[in-house]
Order: sequence, then structure tokens, then C-alpha cells
Amino acid sequence: MLCYEFLVGKPPFEAEGHHETYRRISRVDLKFPDHVSVGARDLISKLLVHDPTKRYSLSAVLAHPWIRNNAQTPTLPQPPAE
Repeated sequence: MLCYEFLVGKPPFEAEGHHETYRRISRVDLKFPDHVSVGARDLISKLLVHDPTKRYSLSAVLAHPWIRNNAQTPTLPQPPAE
């Protein structure tokens, strides 16, 4: 859910009123704005699956092409030259 919120700026299932929000959650009624890339949509859709046994694992997330293409490997600071 946080990945969606970071990209879109609001929760994925937010709707008018609690009843409608709960309905969207239970049905995994997920809508993406046009600016969300196909790769991001694919990853988020694989994470927000109703059946927890079918959701992407952390290792699958790390191997997903969208993550691999957009992740930056952190560089460690170099010690000062002597």
C-alpha cells in the first residue's frame, strides 16, 4: 500500500465513506492514475492480492524488473585520503 501511496499520493482503496472503502479493499478494487508506469502497476498488483499466500514475497519484490530498473545501489562514503 505504501508503494501505491508514494507514487499516487493517496491510499489505493480510499473512497467516499467507510463502507465503500471496505468494499474496495475486500474486492481489491485497484485503480491507477495514468502517470503510474506499467511496471509499477504490475508490482503493486502482485503485492495487493487478497489471498496472502499468493502475494509477492520480499525476494520476488527485489527481483521484480521495475525495482531492479529503478533501484539505486547506495555508495558508501570513502575514507579521507591520508
